[in-house]
Amino acid sequence: MNVRPGLSKSEPTNTAEVLRQPVFGNPLITNQDSGPLGLSGKSEGNALVNAGHSKVGDFWDPEAETWKNLSVLGMSSHASNKLNRDLIVASNP
Repeated sequence: MNVRPGLSKSEPTNTAEVLRQPVFGNPLITNQDSGPLGLSGKSEGNALVNAGHSKVGDFWDPEAETWKNLSVLGMSSHASNKLNRDLIVASNP
């Protein structure tokens, strides 16, 4: 990802910053090939985007203080959906 001159990237330091992170193209959230999700040229994550989930916060349930499961996210239990959800969850504290 490109950064404008004068800006620097840093890892999120608090919960609000973590939840605002994008899921795709984020070097902190990687696929099984160690590349950022959505940049492999494959269709990984299409179901996530189609269901309206593009930020880490979309996967967090603040009331239950836990990560949402696929059914709550409105997604099927397809293996690729489970894998992508698990990669996103595992990449965040």
